[in-house]
Amino acid sequence: MRSLLTGLACAGMLATTGHAAVFNTYEGDQAGFLAALGGAPLTLQDFSAFNNGDDLLGAQILPDLFAGTSGSQLTVFGSNKSMFGQSRNDEVFSYSLVSELGYTALGFDIRSFDPDTPGPIEVVIGFADGMSTSLDLFPDNAVEGDPYFFGILASSPIVRLVLFEGPETDGDCCEEVSLDDFIAAQAQIPVPGAALLFLSALGAASVRSRLRKA
Repeated sequence: MRSLLTGLACAGMLATTGHAAVFNTYEGDQAGFLAALGGAPLTLQDFSAFNNGDDLLGAQILPDLFAGTSGSQLTVFGSNKSMFGQSRNDEVFSYSLVSELGYTALGFDIRSFDPDTPGPIEVVIGFADGMSTSLDLFPDNAVEGDPYFFGILASSPIVRLVLFEGPETDGDCCEEVSLDDFIAAQAQIPVPGAALLFLSALGAASVRSRLRKA
């Protein structure tokens, strides 16, 4: 519910331009994410077809979804063959996913997310309608070896997602997580009746405002 309210708040800020993006997040809840997709066809990437060390910097890891990093290298890494960036610095490190058209649903596993980390991973998401939002992810996995799932389902296509690693347990940068098991789809977000009434009210208020200015 917290995630939906966040989406509605952003929609309110964009009501004057006619946009009303709504989204819901699934933090640590892959089953809920998959159920919410309602049987929509899935596009998957687990890097099993790659070799360790393969270069992923700027690569198309899914149709119309390109991977990047603030570091100098992005490769397939480890026995699980996840996407791992190297060359972290003392201030910030990020992964980025960019799409021209965008998927309305995008999820992935965050590997090596230490539950004892003192700070969150920040995820910044940009949508095709010009809306953006920022979320803080705190691990609820029992141990660092358990993957942490993050998913988002939106009414507007997701064209950019940037994940900023949090600090290590000693407070220094950075957590050194990797990303794996991507799930993408074109699905419809279920909008509760109360949310529809709220968005309708925002639209009506926007029309009234424009008429007064005219």
